[in-house]
Amino acid sequence: TPQWRAAVDAIAKTAHVGVSGFQTIRGIASDFASRLSYLRPDVRFVDGADGTFADILGPSVGEACIVLFEMRRYTRLSLLLARGAARRNLPLVIVCDRHCHWARDHSDIVLHVRTESTLFWDTQTPFVSLSSLLLDDVIAQLGDRVSDRVEMLRSLQDEFEAFEG
Repeated sequence: TPQWRAAVDAIAKTAHVGVSGFQTIRGIASDFASRLSYLRPDVRFVDGADGTFADILGPSVGEACIVLFEMRRYTRLSLLLARGAARRNLPLVIVCDRHCHWARDHSDIVLHVRTESTLFWDTQTPFVSLSSLLLDDVIAQLGDRVSDRVEMLRSLQDEFEAFEG
């Protein structure tokens, strides 16, 4: 879809990428940020713990993109971060369930997943699947730069003995 292509472009091409998710979706957002940082530089998980989001919205950041994961019940921080990104005309990718009524008010790049299930909790599995597919398309867009980055990181891991054997 056009939204998918816009999401991949923004994540692959923007100088800085901030990834956020709060409460129950925080872990998936953090995982996405961690995996994305293996593919490209200048990625960070931003949680707003300092009360400002300056590390992604501040004037010294420059060209930035925000990837926001959200699912029911929607946190106030997500809405405020989306508003802040929209006010600054930053690319904002919102990955959310189909009930996030405010997502399109703040971004044209909204990727919906279906989370309804017969389980007690709505399932988060679609978020993990979508993020894996998104990362795969970012890899395709970045091309050889990913191999170069992974090799550099592997060299650093070896230098600091990050893994056994």
